[in-house]
Amino acid sequence: MAETERLAVIRRAERVAYVAVPATGGGDPVIMRAKGFTNWTTNRSAQEYTRQYIDESFETTDVVGITTSISINLDAIKDNDLHEYIENIFDNELLGDDAVIETYIVDYTQPGPGTNQYMCRKRLFSVLPSSEGGGTEAYTYQAELRAKGPTVKGWATTAGEDSDLVNTITFTPAA
Repeated sequence: MAETERLAVIRRAERVAYVAVPATGGGDPVIMRAKGFTNWTTNRSAQEYTRQYIDESFETTDVVGITTSISINLDAIKDNDLHEYIENIFDNELLGDDAVIETYIVDYTQPGPGTNQYMCRKRLFSVLPSSEGGGTEAYTYQAELRAKGPTVKGWATTAGEDSDLVNTITFTPAA
């Protein structure tokens, strides 16, 4: 009898979102874990080039680009610098570069070359606010993040091994 193959499902909590938040009083931004988010869904839409050549009875399609966006929902959390950063974009109707955030997706299933290092993808996104205050239990914010540049692959370094407790990271681009 053949042994049944076990599938190792990647848990949602093993791919964790972080956002660079400007430090109070200047200095380097702090890359903070996106806590208190009830949704962080990445959406991709292919841009196509489709044509039919005169000597063929079928169409040919090539993917010529990818549009990436992220749908986010978050509960307003008191005394949380990341939430205050995003709420400021909403409340003050910020535009242009003032409405851009830097995101990091850390894959805790992909260890890196160093101690407490994991594969990470960094990218800039424009914040497109859509709604706030939609719940009765908690004050909520909803937005779409749209890509504003390419992804930079690299390594996130944490202060410890327990991914459930890691609140900040540092990022090193891959060579």
